[in-house]
Amino acid sequence: MDVPLDIRTTFLFGTLIGVLLVAAMGFVRLRLSTYEGFGFWIASVLAFLGAVAFLALAGPSSSSPLIPLTNLFHVASLVLALWGMTRFFGQRISGWLVWGPLAAVTSGSVYFTWLVPDRHLRILVASGSLLVAVFAALRVVSSTTSGSPVGRTS
Repeated sequence: MDVPLDIRTTFLFGTLIGVLLVAAMGFVRLRLSTYEGFGFWIASVLAFLGAVAFLALAGPSSSSPLIPLTNLFHVASLVLALWGMTRFFGQRISGWLVWGPLAAVTSGSVYFTWLVPDRHLRILVASGSLLVAVFAALRVVSSTTSGSPVGRTS
């Protein structure tokens, strides 16, 4: 029995899970001692919720003015998670690894949505920006020697 996947249901449950995750993480942040970078992880989930919300508002139209915001928030969620990881492991990260993907996805999304509409190139720029953040996160994790966090914050 094949049941087609309804995208609106997927958005709804993804949003509900994200809201519950932010609520739980926020409670932990307020009530307990957490590790360095925890606040960035909360912001990461919030940014991802923003991306899902903008995507739901944009609807099926790939030329919606909300698409650049959707792409920006999606990449920002990964960059914030990366920033939290660097704090967690007590490392530093180059500014271009944080701001570069955000600048690329913002300019690329605006350019390929409004000036020269091209959905494929817009997806390519957004995917490339995400890949930069993913490979930077992999580098942070793989370069960790002890594997232990830097310490708890109050």
